[in-house]
Amino acid sequence: MPDEPSEAKLRPQLGIFDAVAMVLALGTATALYLLVAVTVISVLGTSRLSHSTSPLEDTMVLVGSGVGVAIISAGALLTTFNEGLSD
Repeated sequence: MPDEPSEAKLRPQLGIFDAVAMVLALGTATALYLLVAVTVISVLGTSRLSHSTSPLEDTMVLVGSGVGVAIISAGALLTTFNEGLSD
């Protein structure tokens, strides 16, 4: 009879460093999301933002960064392509 996985292998215990790493990752992602949101709102304003179909691109165009628009577009394309691969 083959060895059956033990309970410890099925449910590994998280150490304190794993918990700290998860909290730091979540905090970093939240801070980055809030930073982007505050930046977009401060650049576009609420009325322009409510009518925008692509707020990040509109923000980059308004700031005058053509390179930023290309990066946003490439990121959107890569995200869409990556989603198609995961199905």
